[in-house]
Amino acid sequence: MKGRPKGSVIRNRICQILKKRGFSYGYEIFNLYKKFFGQVSMKSIYYNLKQGVKTGEVHLAKVKKEIGNYTWGDQTERVYYTLGPFSVLASEELPDMPKRNMECDWSSLMESELKALEKTITKKMPTHKKEKTLNRVQTLIEFGKFKKLDRDYISLLKIMEKKLCDPHTP
Repeated sequence: MKGRPKGSVIRNRICQILKKRGFSYGYEIFNLYKKFFGQVSMKSIYYNLKQGVKTGEVHLAKVKKEIGNYTWGDQTERVYYTLGPFSVLASEELPDMPKRNMECDWSSLMESELKALEKTITKKMPTHKKEKTLNRVQTLIEFGKFKKLDRDYISLLKIMEKKLCDPHTP
């Protein structure tokens, strides 16, 4: 195999933190990571959060302006992240920590995933790409059931799953 391997130990550990915490922002994740796993650069945490959003391992939940007494002024903009549908969790166990509850618009995530999948399914695909897309659809079905999302999303995903399993589909 050529190139960099897929995945990241740091990203997996970030997912582990987000699983325990629920929602968190970059600086808090950075501090928790240092506390539990050792030294890491803040740049590496933010890079892995950005990559995690691209791969679906991390979901950008909310951008919120917070007012307080900061060295740079009286307000800051915090980007809150949560565990995404394609997260890979590290095997390391973390101690319990207080969970943060926050509302998240999961329906917009599912809609964007459905649009992307519809574009992919309409094209002719080689077998390996078809299998990869089928795995993605099955993961989204499980995620939708776990998050108790609207049944319409799950039924649309099941229709896509049947199309991908059909041997006559290109």
